Amino acid sequence: MTTPLPTVHSLSCHDLQKPAGPLQTGIGFLDHMLDQINSHAQVGIALVLEGDIEDKNRHASLDPVTFLSFVGKTVGTALLPLLNDKQQQLPVTFSCPLDEALVECKLSFSPEHAGCEYLHFTPLGKYARTHLGQLNVSQLPVFWEALAQAAQLQLIFTKVRGDNAHHIIESSFKAFSRALRNFIDAKDLYTAEGANAQASTALQRQASLQRSTKETSIAVALQLDGGSAGTKIATGLPTLDRFWTRVAEAAQLSLKIEAAGDLWIDEHHTAEDVAIAVGQCFDQALGSKAGLNRMWSCSTDGLQVIMDLSNRPCLVQNLHWDTEFVDPAAGDLSCEMMEHVLESWVVNARWTVHIVQSGPVRADDLAVALGTAVRYCCSVDVRRAGATASSKGTLSV
Repeated sequence: MTTPLPTVHSLSCHDLQKPAGPLQTGIGFLDHMLDQINSHAQVGIALVLEGDIEDKNRHASLDPVTFLSFVGKTVGTALLPLLNDKQQQLPVTFSCPLDEALVECKLSFSPEHAGCEYLHFTPLGKYARTHLGQLNVSQLPVFWEALAQAAQLQLIFTKVRGDNAHHIIESSFKAFSRALRNFIDAKDLYTAEGANAQASTALQRQASLQRSTKETSIAVALQLDGGSAGTKIATGLPTLDRFWTRVAEAAQLSLKIEAAGDLWIDEHHTAEDVAIAVGQCFDQALGSKAGLNRMWSCSTDGLQVIMDLSNRPCLVQNLHWDTEFVDPAAGDLSCEMMEHVLESWVVNARWTVHIVQSGPVRADDLAVALGTAVRYCCSVDVRRAGATASSKGTLSV
């Protein structure tokens, strides 16, 4: 005998509002994933299915295909009113970087092609997980298909990399949520003239640092808000100077670096110590990161940079160069050292960054993509009203 599906006790869905109630589907892990929509799409969704609400996994014994299809359809139906005026909106793609996974979500409004493709998720993780908590994750494509059909969306999820099943699934829900937010917004809210830029400028976030060792003497001053007019870089390595200058220009921030190092040995100590100092200045200037946009995904020809101000230091990259030096004519900064610069910067800033190279890339392209991601991630999102973009409520612990 087939167990009947639970009925919906309460359901609400409001754009740019806090959820009017809890998420209690009866499977705890699914509730946690749906909460990413609240945190990252800024869509307040509350859903309670009948039953003993003290039992967070009261519906774990139900047929997973039928249950996940039901929940997906319920959530998709709730989201549809937010999308009804977006028929002409272009598709949106967002990738979500976790330290052990990267998933891309492409989202478009397409009633005639509504549905979901779920690419490269099998096997799920290094150990081919089928369940996370009490959720049968092997049947999650059923959830996404039902949601897409009900919301009249075409969704394409692609696992780019990652071996940790929990983080792969979390990355997919966050990527969907961020893509959904950008799709609903339908325009760039982070232009220099917008309210978010003005709120960022009002913070006047800055940091400075001096460090001196037997190998290097370095002074860095960072002004996050107000443009790049004050940028001045002098490391003794012209290629490195150009890289940091391009980053500052794309990020629309002011960066001053004065460095003297043991270049008679090689470039390693100077390039590394500068990157460490720059990363530490970013960490200091950004503070708790409350109220910030936090994540962004920036693509250029042959290159994608995905950044999260996560406080979880991690750089994952597949950069490959055709030469020994970043600028063969200058011959001052090796390609392997450029990669070490990126690692030192990201780790000391305490960010999670994925770099995906799919074609020939110049150092200038890399700098601009990184700087652009920095600008969007570090921007205030006034709609968050100072709240942290996290289902945990904080990035500090």
